[in-house]
Amino acid sequence: MKKLPEGIKIHSACIQFIQDEDCCGRNGEDGQDGQELFVHFEDGGGGFYFVLNTERWAVDADDGFFKWINEFCENLNDNSFWGKDQKEKPNG
Repeated sequence: MKKLPEGIKIHSACIQFIQDEDCCGRNGEDGQDGQELFVHFEDGGGGFYFVLNTERWAVDADDGFFKWINEFCENLNDNSFWGKDQKEKPNG
């Protein structure tokens, strides 16, 4: 991943994942027929933390989503992504 220009750092970001409703979900209650997962990460001054927010997010253990999330978080631990010196480490 390319390093950000000098003097620019990421302070916070949010990623929204969406998927179709699973067979045990709400099935269209309240006019909703899908699932959303929000992953918010922010630098609280002492390092980065993650907040997960969802009403329901169902996954199969073998669908590859957990592997993708793990690889994504590994990329976030690359300090050049955050515009930080190699000494600093984001939490996660």
